[in-house]
Amino acid sequence: FRSGEYRTDIAEQDGRVRAVLERLGALHGKRVLDAGAGKGRYAALLQRRFPDAAITALDVSAEMLRHVPAGITRVQHSLLDMPFADGHFDAVICIEALEHAVQIREAVGELVRVLAPGGILVIIDKNKEKLGALATPSWERWFDAGELSAMLAALGLAAETELVGYDGREADGLFICWSGRKPARPTAATHDVAAAPV
Repeated sequence: FRSGEYRTDIAEQDGRVRAVLERLGALHGKRVLDAGAGKGRYAALLQRRFPDAAITALDVSAEMLRHVPAGITRVQHSLLDMPFADGHFDAVICIEALEHAVQIREAVGELVRVLAPGGILVIIDKNKEKLGALATPSWERWFDAGELSAMLAALGLAAETELVGYDGREADGLFICWSGRKPARPTAATHDVAAAPV
């Protein structure tokens, strides 16, 4: 591949794809963001499955976005300050992109911010326990299950985690999927805790 390891397609049988499809459910007429989309292989797959969904592929690289298929909105931008209104998307996916964000907490905050109340967030990334299994740049971040779950919980989103397969392999611990639904509205308990005397 001339542009390195980044592929333009992915098999529907891939464990990461199955995890995304299972968690998102039907997306007919929904607004979906593929954050850190690369060449848009997940966005393209979702577009084929749900041609009436409004799919946006965001990536920092114009070169990558050139490969994104027609019919998908392309946005060249960083994960750290996405140019979308609060709650704009019904579903947000971020697959193997958060590891490149460097300012992880800010990026996670943005993923949750642009997700509509009641919307689903799916993050798939590499497991810190397997660090060293692949050659990676020194700045790339891998995560343990609890680390991202805690960040999401602090933003009001209770995430479930699961190890997922990839490239025709069964789950071997390399990839973790975090997924959760954004609360429809803040709970009274949240306000009580905030208002409680210290």
